[in-house]
Amino acid sequence: MTAKELATWAYTLFRGTLVTPGSARLAGAPGHPVGDGRSHTLGGWVAFDAKVYGAPAVAVAGGGGDVGHNTAVLWIPTRDRVIVMSSNRPAPTAEELLAATVPALVTGGPLPTPAAATGGGDPAALAGTYRLDTGGSLDVTVAGDQPRISATGADAVRALFPPGGRFSADDLRVHETRVLDMLAGRTKEGRAEREAVEAEFGPITATVSGGTIVDDGEMRTYVAMTTRDGPRLGWYAVDEHSNIEGAELPTDPPALTLTPAGPNRYRPPAGTGADVTVEFAGGRVTVSGPAGTTTGSLPKR
Repeated sequence: MTAKELATWAYTLFRGTLVTPGSARLAGAPGHPVGDGRSHTLGGWVAFDAKVYGAPAVAVAGGGGDVGHNTAVLWIPTRDRVIVMSSNRPAPTAEELLAATVPALVTGGPLPTPAAATGGGDPAALAGTYRLDTGGSLDVTVAGDQPRISATGADAVRALFPPGGRFSADDLRVHETRVLDMLAGRTKEGRAEREAVEAEFGPITATVSGGTIVDDGEMRTYVAMTTRDGPRLGWYAVDEHSNIEGAELPTDPPALTLTPAGPNRYRPPAGTGADVTVEFAGGRVTVSGPAGTTTGSLPKR
């Protein structure tokens, strides 16, 4: 099963939907103590007291050592939450990832990030707007030694947010076409949306795609609409009938926070869904991922 399916299964188990509520309580109740705030439960899980993760929890971990994958699942009853971690590498294991991140997930604090690699240089020196040969740009800002990169233009968005998961490149192209057709007034809802935008910002004289990403489980197409006061960026999520399911106008360009992965090399934190590597050298940025390699340059001084 996938990590999401495992989380759903565990949630239904401990909520008393998969088995009776009484059995669910037995499966999660602390039993034989084994030390360090841990005890075995009657259901074969391990119960942790609040001092381990910041809240009482029940977990189990395992996997297939022969093929190198392992998974850990944890139920936090006071938060009504299940957390699943999977790893396809021998180190760190899913259990180690769980131990490193769950305290922050329970308290709402910041997730731990890797320390900067030696020889990585000064992150502040990376700041600037890198122009792509194809017309878009990647803008890098740095706050507290944490680089953040945003994409402006469909080409930059495709490089930084390649399709993945259950959405293909074709799915993203179809969604983009639906959004542009909707804003062109080819549907009743589209005409109403266009009228609402023009009532607030003035006549729309041009609409240009700014690329499509997957965020929060949905496709979002960014559009730059030229109005009375100049271009305004927004995004729209529509269904298969071009009905609007979500929108934000105006909005900021899509962006990723970067964590060090080597000297002048960065990756987005795990869980963002963006499988890219960003490297900086000699006033240039290179984004590598499933969509290929894209480069940009700082303006020459």
